Amino acid sequence: MPAEVRQLADAMLGVNPQWNVHDWLVEQANLSMDLLALDLLREKVMIDQRLQRLDDLGRRLESDEKSEPLDEDPNQRNLFDCFDLNEEHALRGLGERATEPVNSTPLNGEEHHPSNIFLDLLPNANTDDPLLAIACQSVIISIELEVAKGEPLATLQAIFAHTRASNIDDSETDEALDHLLTTGMVIEVDDDCFILLPP
Repeated sequence: MPAEVRQLADAMLGVNPQWNVHDWLVEQANLSMDLLALDLLREKVMIDQRLQRLDDLGRRLESDEKSEPLDEDPNQRNLFDCFDLNEEHALRGLGERATEPVNSTPLNGEEHHPSNIFLDLLPNANTDDPLLAIACQSVIISIELEVAKGEPLATLQAIFAHTRASNIDDSETDEALDHLLTTGMVIEVDDDCFILLPP
């Protein structure tokens, strides 16, 4: 036996006189096989997941004519399922630009996607994120409401209270507030105290 194994055997016999190097080797071999089996299983799962992602991507790349219609999940919804863009005042509280009729003949001759109504909420903010635009509008409205009450500024607590009432996550409110501060539409005059940029 190698010197290291003999040294281990001597030490183990001193701890347990019933210890047997043969049994120990069998136990170590079984443990190694179990670990190898787990590694192989994990590798197989990773490969199966990668194949699934590739299959999904391949189905997305197929043309509408070749691809079979997929069963729609009745619980799957997106932002545009929640609002009727053709209904008058479908988005109350987001400003007049949200409910103005869209010009049927755009100047550049291109037809706009329905989400364009959300993107126009912040035309000068350089954002193409409709959720961010809605969150920003909610923050602006909350500040305007505080000023309308006679307050000189809006506290962070008042802003969050308003956005939470609109079912906007705190993380979205944080992102919207950061965006408004970066673009200069909102000014922080004191710690957690905000006003709108004067016109």
